[in-house]
Amino acid sequence: MNLSLQVMTPNKVVLTREATELILPTTTGQIGILQNHTSLLSALDTGIIKVLYQNEWTYLAVFGGFVMVEENDVTVIVNDAFTKDEVDTTVIETEFDTACKALEAATTQKEKIESSVSLKRAKVKLEHEKM
Repeated sequence: MNLSLQVMTPNKVVLTREATELILPTTTGQIGILQNHTSLLSALDTGIIKVLYQNEWTYLAVFGGFVMVEENDVTVIVNDAFTKDEVDTTVIETEFDTACKALEAATTQKEKIESSVSLKRAKVKLEHEKM
């Protein structure tokens, strides 16, 4: 029996599929989920969800949220998520450069935090694009 995975944002269902293994970016590090995993509720960090099904990995960039594992059902609710076809490499590289410059120019604590978050999102998108 496989895992049943559903990934959702507030606006849409991003991914619904079966999986044999998941690797998720939690706020305390990565966690692996296999079938018959114990029940779990965990916060997710910005990062890449890795989904294995029939010996093929699929990758999904996510930006904060929660994961709930109940029996073999895995529900992921995130603020935002991207598949590879939804991102343009040129746009991502521009976002990354802009975020780096904004972080260097930041003077207030608020500007530094906002710039750091933008940079982290851009890094995840770049990493996702390379997978």
